[in-house]
Amino acid sequence: MAAWRRRLILGMAGIALVFANVPVFAGDQARSLFVGFSDDGKYCAVETVGVQDGSGFPYATLFIIDVAANDWATDPVSIVLKTTGAVPSSALDAHDALWSSSKGALTRYGIDPSRAGRLIAASDPNRVEFKAGEDSYALVLTASPAKGSTDDMPLALMELQLLHGSDHRVLQKDASVPKSRGNAYAYRISEVRLDGDNLAIIIDYDRTGFEGPDTRQIVVTTRLNP
Repeated sequence: MAAWRRRLILGMAGIALVFANVPVFAGDQARSLFVGFSDDGKYCAVETVGVQDGSGFPYATLFIIDVAANDWATDPVSIVLKTTGAVPSSALDAHDALWSSSKGALTRYGIDPSRAGRLIAASDPNRVEFKAGEDSYALVLTASPAKGSTDDMPLALMELQLLHGSDHRVLQKDASVPKSRGNAYAYRISEVRLDGDNLAIIIDYDRTGFEGPDTRQIVVTTRLNP
């Protein structure tokens, strides 16, 4: 079995456990699956999968990211399975449909699912320390109240820094909360992948959803030596 497929099955098992242990009126708890880096390290790909609250439709979205630019290399590819029937579709079905429709994009950007990089455990949601060669680094995530934030409707800005000795480099800092995040109010580092000089950081964020808190993901990328 390919390494990517094993990672997918383990990820889907985690998703199944999440959905098995939440109340009926729960939010949309998306999960991320790191697909891999390209052979030249210029790009990486991350998939998010979940089930929409309210409709119950499973979905999957693929993001291909320019590592140095910390931006999409192309528009995300997204699938929502709106079919109904005696046997409802699952998040794994959404993944399979997405995988079929995105093979061309993965090939075009040279994404190699066997090149997943080194997984750096994110034991602290706000600070992750790691070594690359002989050098020590730390990722520090902070959140601060955004304009318009209230106790009843909190809204938070995110800042992510990379620390290397006395060098503190800001990788991403919000001036305002993008509309695509809704009323995001909490952030935490979920997963970090290192491939040579290339770093991919997956950040989970919580926002108010239709039936409860929703969880979505942001992907931040950089090179250790830009």
